Amino acid sequence: MQTYVPALPGSARQHHQQAGEDYGVRSVEELPEAFRGLFNFRFFNIVQSESFDRCFADGNMVVSAPTGSGKTGILELAMIRLFAQAHTRNGSFAPSPGAVKALYLAPNRALVQERVKDWQGRFRHMSLECKELTGDTGMLDVHELDNADIICTTPEKFDAVTRKRQDQGGMRFLGEVGLLPIARVRFIAISATVPNIQDLGSWLEVPSGGVMVFGDELRPVKLRTVVKGYAPTKTDFLFEKRLNDYLLGVIQEHSQQKPTLVFCSSRKGVADTALHIAKDRAAVEDLFRSRMLAVLCTTSTLAMGVNLPAHLVIIKGTRLWAGAQEDGASKGFKEYDRSACLQMIGRAGRPQFDNEGVAVIMTASNNVRRYNTLALGQELLESQLQGPMAEHLNAEIVLRTVTDVSQAIMWVCSTFMYIRVKQNPSFYGMPANLHTARSIEGALKDRVIMSTLRDLAQHGLVEMDDQAFSFTSTEPGRLMAHHYIRLKTMIAITALDSHASMPDLLMLIARSTECSSIKIKRGEKKQLNQINKQLGHDRLEYCILDDHRSDRPKERLGSGPEKSFVMVNATLSNESTEGFDQSMKQDLDQVIRDGKRITSCMVRYFAWSRQLAAAANALILQKCLQKRMWPQSDRLLSQMARVGRQLATKLHAAGIDSLAALNAADPRRLESAAQRAYPFGTQLKDDLKHILPPAVSLEIECTGVKAAGMATIKVTLTRMPASAPFPSRSAAHLVAGSTHDDKLLLHEALLLEQFPSPFSWQCDCSVQAGTGSIGVPVVASLILDDLLGLDVHAKLMLPSSGTFAAQQSQEAGPGRAEKCGTCHAKQVHFARHVSKAGELWPCDPSHC
Repeated sequence: MQTYVPALPGSARQHHQQAGEDYGVRSVEELPEAFRGLFNFRFFNIVQSESFDRCFADGNMVVSAPTGSGKTGILELAMIRLFAQAHTRNGSFAPSPGAVKALYLAPNRALVQERVKDWQGRFRHMSLECKELTGDTGMLDVHELDNADIICTTPEKFDAVTRKRQDQGGMRFLGEVGLLPIARVRFIAISATVPNIQDLGSWLEVPSGGVMVFGDELRPVKLRTVVKGYAPTKTDFLFEKRLNDYLLGVIQEHSQQKPTLVFCSSRKGVADTALHIAKDRAAVEDLFRSRMLAVLCTTSTLAMGVNLPAHLVIIKGTRLWAGAQEDGASKGFKEYDRSACLQMIGRAGRPQFDNEGVAVIMTASNNVRRYNTLALGQELLESQLQGPMAEHLNAEIVLRTVTDVSQAIMWVCSTFMYIRVKQNPSFYGMPANLHTARSIEGALKDRVIMSTLRDLAQHGLVEMDDQAFSFTSTEPGRLMAHHYIRLKTMIAITALDSHASMPDLLMLIARSTECSSIKIKRGEKKQLNQINKQLGHDRLEYCILDDHRSDRPKERLGSGPEKSFVMVNATLSNESTEGFDQSMKQDLDQVIRDGKRITSCMVRYFAWSRQLAAAANALILQKCLQKRMWPQSDRLLSQMARVGRQLATKLHAAGIDSLAALNAADPRRLESAAQRAYPFGTQLKDDLKHILPPAVSLEIECTGVKAAGMATIKVTLTRMPASAPFPSRSAAHLVAGSTHDDKLLLHEALLLEQFPSPFSWQCDCSVQAGTGSIGVPVVASLILDDLLGLDVHAKLMLPSSGTFAAQQSQEAGPGRAEKCGTCHAKQVHFARHVSKAGELWPCDPSHC
């Protein structure tokens, strides 16, 4: 049963703020004394007051209320109840860090960060800690999460984190909401106005009276939404430009000379709409808040988590550029999604700034009905589980909460999708004649579960028995779940050919599903084309090659993956990215953020599949993305805190181009090259001592020859004696293998300060090479996790099986890592063109 709360009469609504107790609103004085200071007002509003008793009772709760009606306050009341019960002893509030937790899930990082900023300031004086857990914060220390009282995160991030802690129970991710792996959990779900809110209550098993619906008449600031339809043009681009002709009339009709927000679909649209507005976003926002600026034109991203006062909000056009698909087959515009529209509309008439608000949606005439339905809160809430079904079902299989078909059916039946399939089967591609639970379950089994399982099994992500009744996870499936990798991306990783080169891995990231939202825009093509042609000459390391001429760069780029590939290359190379606009920088940050996660999965997968080139290159690419530079960059010294891009360039020009060269340089020479005063050089070398790993030697030798074209090789890693203990903890990976067959023979993770020195390892290696081969190269590499320019490599050339018999009497000598006479660095150098081989070789002076 749901509770509908009617509005107070108009006079009562005005009066309840002055004498709230007379009209049933609740006072802050009713809270436990320790929590009253959280609020800077005396009375809660009607929505919060009507929800007050339910917040302090047991059971789940669903609240549907208009934007700006104080739904966040309902969450705060529920948190107060949680913390008061857990931390009150002998009548006094005595918090114990992390004893109980409140988890706040929001659909995007901007909303999460807005809550964190607010709650950290308000709850900190009560010794309650609020932590942000998003892609911007990286992976918080487990101790930080354990001690946090409030965790603010997105569903995707929280699911990814808890998948990595399976030893503590893992996490069940059902539909769009995550369930904590603890015995008792209470759900408080808040939503904008939707007609089927009872479905959400049924899914969360909300008790009677726990679903509370508040109509738009209870919005503290009355909101009037107007949908204006205009005749379509030949193209969406021309339609958006034509709307400029009507914009001034809309502003004059509805703004009442009060602040107005105009949302445009792109940065170019913003510029076309308001060329007179300054580019300094912070300064413009300050002017807007002080009401010295009447109209602010911006992109829709401003609506996510930024609370600006506006009497009038105008959505100028409801379609945004979606770019081209990977194969270039289709491109164009698409409609805004529901949440984006509601966020923009919600910026009109915020309660602390206005008495009323107006939202105007300017759209094509054929879309008027759709947006009227949305504005009136009549658009049904549907599940989004079906799209990423493979990823979530695989995660459940990895966690072993689902091990057979019957459990898979039970799992799907526990999701919001099951609730909605019963009500709206055609939306999910189901037959319309599903009237019984058995028929619904049968359709879900045949059309969803079994098809998904077959996809996973086809690509080696799960293993099924002959009857396809039970199934278990595989190592690739576990890696996919552990690193939160999308299905198509994981398939691409498993399908990568042998001898995978660095450009191969980088293009895989660019083409990944995770980065598919990045599109190439019209205004970016000229700049990206110019960058792509700057191959070599100490600038771009790799480029997009011409489709018909593999010896030269492609003239015209046309897809999102090509844009991502070139942007990352420019960032990691010596090419400056200062010319990138804000939109391109945001896209670049996304590629690098997702790329680090994908390469982490690559490292573990290629180590498991024993692919030498891919594993070694993934290890290097992972830290290159972290440091935002290639191993052969001119800016290697900027890995140090005191050294920026300009200083690194000065030192490089003076021949101090690596951490090893810096370590060997005289402090006075450093000061002269950097044009800095004493004792800068001494301080710089002191900083270096705290990050440098121990010196090591790496050797490969052949210790014996066996029949059937096999030889025994031995890899030895030795730590050099040091006069003082090392303050750092240097993680590294030791890899070795034969390059002719791309076989990874050794992969060992270790700490350079702690491994038992000397560390020796030996194995058998095939020496059966192709006809005409002069020998079989075997390589070993020590690749540091965090520092570029200090990797150590060794190579040994074994005679091939055809020449082995004549040389069995000669013992092959050890292969040692030698410093390059040109660059004085023990590191891999890659040719400045797209290499097909992707092999690891000792430093080639011609590439220095």
